[in-house]
Amino acid sequence: MGHRSCLSILLLLLSLALTSPAHAATLLVNASGILTGATGVDVNGTLYDVTFVEGTCSDLFTGCDELSDFTFTTDAAAALASQALLDQVLLDGPQGAFDSTPNRTFGCGDASFCQIATPTRPDLAHPNAVRTPFTQNTVFEIQDLVSHDSDDINRDVTTSPFRAYAQWEVAETPVPEPATLSLLGLGLAGISARRWRQRKAS
Repeated sequence: MGHRSCLSILLLLLSLALTSPAHAATLLVNASGILTGATGVDVNGTLYDVTFVEGTCSDLFTGCDELSDFTFTTDAAAALASQALLDQVLLDGPQGAFDSTPNRTFGCGDASFCQIATPTRPDLAHPNAVRTPFTQNTVFEIQDLVSHDSDDINRDVTTSPFRAYAQWEVAETPVPEPATLSLLGLGLAGISARRWRQRKAS
């Protein structure tokens, strides 16, 4: 094997080590088959864990009246999170038909649609209200959407058959898997061993 072949193998192993694997969110489904959230949801390049919850915004988000209460603090950022729910979480798959059956999502007993709201900031135009971009998953794919709304911070969504809140937090960074670095190390060791044999033979 020539130097060029060895270099090609080394570059291939290096690219494997540096290329991050494709990522997919992990759905959280309870014993009743209800979708309760997900881990590792990619929102604009950052991974988040999300849990669907019921109650009032003021109870769930420590008052729901200051920017520091929320993970996403602009409508645009919360809309990206809502879109990520549509793209990565509210899907039909082996664990359940969470796209075509909206009432299989926690907080949504309505069979026709489900809204998951992500509170983002106080609504300065309305006292005791919070901006809540939301994802709407319906039985008709064409009607799935991300939109914006305002909620009274004391409104209890437990009484709503089609709405829940999303609680987001940045996911813990996983420890990198050493497999690709091991491949790189083995490749380097193999090249070194071959060169040593070639020198010994000459």
